[in-house]
Amino acid sequence: MMKILYFLLILNLTVVFGAKNLKNKLFGEPRAVCGIHEITVMMETELPFSGNVYAKGFFDREACRVKGDGIGNTVNITIPITSDCGMRKKRMVSPRGVSMETTVIIMFHRLFLTKADKAFHILCQYQEMNTIYTQKLDVSQLPTTDIPTANNDEQAVLPKCKYEVLEGGENGPPLTYGAIGQPVYHKWTCSPQGSKRNVHCLTVHSCVVDDGQGLKQYLLDEKGCPVDPLLLDEIDYKGDLEAGRDSYVFKFADKPTIFFSCQLRVEVKDPESGMCK
Repeated sequence: MMKILYFLLILNLTVVFGAKNLKNKLFGEPRAVCGIHEITVMMETELPFSGNVYAKGFFDREACRVKGDGIGNTVNITIPITSDCGMRKKRMVSPRGVSMETTVIIMFHRLFLTKADKAFHILCQYQEMNTIYTQKLDVSQLPTTDIPTANNDEQAVLPKCKYEVLEGGENGPPLTYGAIGQPVYHKWTCSPQGSKRNVHCLTVHSCVVDDGQGLKQYLLDEKGCPVDPLLLDEIDYKGDLEAGRDSYVFKFADKPTIFFSCQLRVEVKDPESGMCK
């Protein structure tokens, strides 16, 4: 171990360096480009950038991190869809396609996370034909997911749906950060688009919770039945296009963040009875 005199000197230099970097910050909003083979996030800073931009949870992996050169004010990170940088792939049923998502962090200090740093959740959704039709950028964990819709006739115009994790109950605010054991309410709702008459039915299924790094646990199976009732019990359908279930906050051991995802199946009502199956 080094003598205390040297330790204090190093500590002092670190603090000075950190204070200098804290003067820098983002200029405007980041831009995300959803490519067929990769996702690129472009950022601009007010001062020359000398920190790091990396995929959350993969700072130590060089392929998942970009270092600023201390000269330019722009920094771009490109993450291949097939890379091992925590990119999460999910099949979509309505509309059919694939969604890819990841969390990117901009860190102004080379070694430490500080109050100036930001985390951005990137969600790219692709149609079955690999055509990009939307992209989303949230400065937080993802509390809701919007499902884009087609727009042909009454049956083809799918409802706009969202998934929320709410604090306390079905009328609570969206929850981004929680404590283990805290009561929450999982809520799925859809709103008819293009017509005042609702002709669709909603089924929630294939719900998964994961840590963003490959560890996952199914909560609902493909039929919408509970896999582990202790985590998420049978879904309560309150109408044709609304469902929910109360639960509690939980997490994987030694993992600070969890991601919830569910598939929403939207079907046309029985034409004879006008009822959901």
